[in-house]
Amino acid sequence: MKTKIMLLFLLLFIIGCSEFEEVPERTLPNSDQTIESYTIQALKELNPVSGRYNIDAYVVMVYTCPPCPKDAMCKVCMGDNILVSDINELKESYSFTGNELIVFAKEPKQFELGMRYRFTISILSHNPSNSVNSVDLVGYDLLAQ
Repeated sequence: MKTKIMLLFLLLFIIGCSEFEEVPERTLPNSDQTIESYTIQALKELNPVSGRYNIDAYVVMVYTCPPCPKDAMCKVCMGDNILVSDINELKESYSFTGNELIVFAKEPKQFELGMRYRFTISILSHNPSNSVNSVDLVGYDLLAQ
């Protein structure tokens, strides 16, 4: 019995001393299960002007704006976002294919690279020559791999 207690305390000590990267808390509700889900390519082919849609996609890049010191003149940041794709291939820069979409999200580091999610998105603007343009995240769920 003493051995089990000692092992438990040792385990708790090791866990408590380990450094874990803090994952930001979830900032949005679950995805809207009443809406049909699309691939990114299918959504772009649908060419919606505005509205809410579900997409099932992989997170292939996470971008957060660099910090800007108080009273400094910093270059304009496009905003925190994730690059999502129909294909699970991590990216180091933005690419604009029919399989990828930039989704603006608060606390994008809450998403794990290479994981597949169902995202409820809101299309805010549309450019007829470029399909879906500006997309905000409304909700999400992690999908089984």
